[in-house]
Amino acid sequence: MTKQGRHLVLTAEGEKLMSYARRLLALNDETLRALQGERLTGEIHLGMQEDFGESLMPGILGQFKRHHPQVRIVARVDRNGPLRRALAEEALDLALLWQTEDQGPGLGLCPLAWIAHPDPTFALCWSPASRCRW
Repeated sequence: MTKQGRHLVLTAEGEKLMSYARRLLALNDETLRALQGERLTGEIHLGMQEDFGESLMPGILGQFKRHHPQVRIVARVDRNGPLRRALAEEALDLALLWQTEDQGPGLGLCPLAWIAHPDPTFALCWSPASRCRW
């Protein structure tokens, strides 16, 4: 910059730097738009059993709400049977359930630990990769 009277004026190098700065800011804005994507809106009806509703989901749903404030989550905590019926009747968009008779493709496995009385007639089964059946 140089001073011309009472004004500051960019030099040739300053003009060049200003051009780069404007392009960098435009690229930054474009990057933010691309990474943020479209804002999610609407309503999700989510069913879950107490096991999930009391321990796992409050933190997950809170984090989801912070990232997607325009999405309204309607949560329903119930037993497996009523949740399965609500899902079949399309009253729920999504449900977190334990294994059902007509098991479809799963999204993942949860490690399971069964802790019981030391009496050997009680079983103990735990493995993140196993599908324990009693």
